[in-house]
Amino acid sequence: MPLAAVALCVAADDASPVWNIDYATSRIEFSGEQAGAQFTGHFADWQAAVQLDPIKGDTASFDVDIDLTSVTTGDSDRDATLAEDAWFGTATHPSARFQANGFDSGESGWVSRNATLTIKGRAHPISFEFKTAQKAGTNEVVLLGSARLSRLALGVGTGDWEDTEWVGDLVTVDVSIRAELADATGD
Repeated sequence: MPLAAVALCVAADDASPVWNIDYATSRIEFSGEQAGAQFTGHFADWQAAVQLDPIKGDTASFDVDIDLTSVTTGDSDRDATLAEDAWFGTATHPSARFQANGFDSGESGWVSRNATLTIKGRAHPISFEFKTAQKAGTNEVVLLGSARLSRLALGVGTGDWEDTEWVGDLVTVDVSIRAELADATGD
């Protein structure tokens, strides 16, 4: 899936500055448990359209397309298994889509009121939390987000894999997006 240059926009007004996502330093990672040991992975290819005022997270909206065929866990056997129908089913559903809008102020940032993860052709409501930081004296913003998901509730790891003795049910997804203010003059 080719990745387009997608911007992170501040939704303050019609003349909002544009933030360009640095895909080389931004990540969508996940962690889970297999055979009693923790493992991590990430998706190498994804595209995001994000509207965000770094100070007022309640106006944020996210639309992220994740190429599930780009999953990497550091174990080629596990990566091949994740592509199978019982897991991501990438032959028929090569991508997942995360959409969210409307956030409430939470204990450590912003908590979604309306977030959905569509995977294997089915939409599931989820909870997503994020916080932002704009580096002082720079045009850079960092967005850190997290969701704790039940893979079984999402229909991931079906059939023989529903037994959580070998693969745990809970998966943590961590998102780190770095973006820089685009040049307003177009230079």
